[in-house]
Amino acid sequence: MLRRSHKKSKKGCTQCLVSKRRHVKCDEGRPTCLLCTMSNRECSFASDPQPPEGTNSSTSDSSPRDESLFSLDTNLRSTSATSLSDSHESSFDSVVNMEHMELFIHGITSKDLFSLGDKVEHSQEMLDIWLKESVKAPYLLHQVLAFSARHLAVIHPDRSISYLDQAVKLQTRAVSLFNSTKREVDSSNCLPILLFSVTLGHHLLADALATRTSDGLDGFLTHYVQCVEMNRGLYRLTVSAWPLLLNTELEPVLSWSSRQSSKDPIGNHCEPMTQLINDSAALSNEEKEVCHEAIQYLQLGFDAMFEEDDGSRYRMIFQWTMLASPGLTSLLATKRPEALILLGYYALLLHHGRSLWQQETRAFSARPKPKVMTCGKALRKPIILATRVLTKQGRNKKPRAYGVEYMVGEGLYSADGRYDPEQTGEIREVHAKHEVIVSGGAFNTPQILMLSGIGPREELEAWDIPVVVDLPAVGSNLHDNYESPCTGTFDDEDPCFVLWRDDASGPHASRDSSYGAVWRSSQSWDNDSDLMFLSSPGLSGLVGFYPGYSTGERAGSDPAEWMHAVVKMQTSDSAGTVRLNSSDPRIRPNINFNYFTESAERDLDAIVEGIEMLRRAFDATGVPYTQLSPDPENLRQSIQDLAFSHHASSTCAIGADDDGNSCVDSRFRVRGVDNLRVVDASVFPRSPGGMPNGPTWTISRKAFETLLEDNH
Repeated sequence: MLRRSHKKSKKGCTQCLVSKRRHVKCDEGRPTCLLCTMSNRECSFASDPQPPEGTNSSTSDSSPRDESLFSLDTNLRSTSATSLSDSHESSFDSVVNMEHMELFIHGITSKDLFSLGDKVEHSQEMLDIWLKESVKAPYLLHQVLAFSARHLAVIHPDRSISYLDQAVKLQTRAVSLFNSTKREVDSSNCLPILLFSVTLGHHLLADALATRTSDGLDGFLTHYVQCVEMNRGLYRLTVSAWPLLLNTELEPVLSWSSRQSSKDPIGNHCEPMTQLINDSAALSNEEKEVCHEAIQYLQLGFDAMFEEDDGSRYRMIFQWTMLASPGLTSLLATKRPEALILLGYYALLLHHGRSLWQQETRAFSARPKPKVMTCGKALRKPIILATRVLTKQGRNKKPRAYGVEYMVGEGLYSADGRYDPEQTGEIREVHAKHEVIVSGGAFNTPQILMLSGIGPREELEAWDIPVVVDLPAVGSNLHDNYESPCTGTFDDEDPCFVLWRDDASGPHASRDSSYGAVWRSSQSWDNDSDLMFLSSPGLSGLVGFYPGYSTGERAGSDPAEWMHAVVKMQTSDSAGTVRLNSSDPRIRPNINFNYFTESAERDLDAIVEGIEMLRRAFDATGVPYTQLSPDPENLRQSIQDLAFSHHASSTCAIGADDDGNSCVDSRFRVRGVDNLRVVDASVFPRSPGGMPNGPTWTISRKAFETLLEDNH
């Protein structure tokens, strides 16, 4: 192959620097190196290109800004650049090619490409202006195409590598073209400059939010700070051109956006953060001012989240990054705790806007997209009540789940405090493309299955429900933990109470459990601990979950009192049941835990041991106290009267094919029905210890892995 001399330097075109191909060297010629042309690659130089001939390299006196505003880094790369394969390269030297046309058509037809907090009525207006100005300014056209490729990488993850490759190349070319344009801002170029800044800023934010590196938080912070700094530079461009922009056709949109950003905050979501900044001794007055400014914009973001106007709901997700001061980025870069907490508040805004495509990370994941569809958005709304799984006979004569029937309306379920028996709701259906996953929990999952004709034959026939599959284990095997309160009150000389009374410190200042412990009683089945202890100050009335509990109407709350919860993690009771109370899906099921039935004495002995151990600990303090509950004179009966729990599980247990107490196999598939799975705490064969939260997350992760394997 013909080679030209190649200088050994750190310069050269971006393609050669990134790919580092030994068999294709770069001769660093301008504007396009010979060997890049021969190898059918775009040549984009790492060094800044020279201004066009005849353009003054210094800023005109009439220009409202300095030259640095027009000097964007041409090494700017998407966060995904290092993972792209050379095999996906294609020529972009042509004026127009088919890849460009695909990106252009997607850009003008996609409804949400440029949407990040804009009013709906502005969308078409903005798109028209974008298209018109793109034709005039090649740098804007390249950036729009790059952004379109970035969007396609999200919605078509199977082709994400190719689209991300295009996005990187087009963005690099856009910045290079931008740096070589006319330096002064005037009425002829202010509009494309603004649109370029906005599009590039959105692109950078999407890349930063998708960043996943082995460095964890450090890697993300590095990318995010770079994104903020670049957006701040783009914001300066916009500010310098603001008077000119207000005389353009974009004035209505800009005026609306300015009004939104200049509003006074009205919510109190950020009050704890404001107080933390005010009380911080580690921050200077200037740093506190920087943080308060950031908090003000964050609160505007939270205010917008709860506005009825959908068009402005997410605007601060982008604007907060753009409006961040240099002082804030400095605090973030040095990982100051206060700045990281501010970033945590920003993460809440991101969580509210998690449906935005700019936050989608699957294009950067090596995992394939699972071919699984639950019931989409339909079943995630609070006014939706799932009523049954839709099934039909498959090709193998076996029932096959194909969707879900649900009701729409408020106050439909009798367990809801808003329940209205006169409300019938509108019945609708949603059909699954691949599978149906039921995740109703230990009570509602068996109820939904039985209403669908999947459960014990006798139970279904008793309610005139057609039997799809006779599965006796559905709704059986209900397990739970016993939880018994052990409360006492101390006098005013209790040292812990004195700390709370004098300066609101000490254990009594805790909002939740001040300690937790596990202990093995003499009744444990094995060498594992079977009792767990939790303690809370100022609470004496926790005797179960009754009507009004969730609204704070608790009986007994005294700062001098202390409550210990004794949780029996291994129970010997006979498994309970969940059975239908009606064939009407609005009526809650009949739940029977069978508390203290089989082997009740063994469970009682264990709880008694735990309570006696706690009272010995009270005695050892030397501080006088009074026992409140359980009644020391009638301890065993008092425990049975007060015991409760909230860790129900195991009503659709996983088990072997020959296990009559199970109805789900090891891959979460409901026996006897194709395309139907259960993923929630109901699949545990027994109660998984004292706190089911962690085990439930773990088994959900296992289900996720299983679904990927089965649908790959």
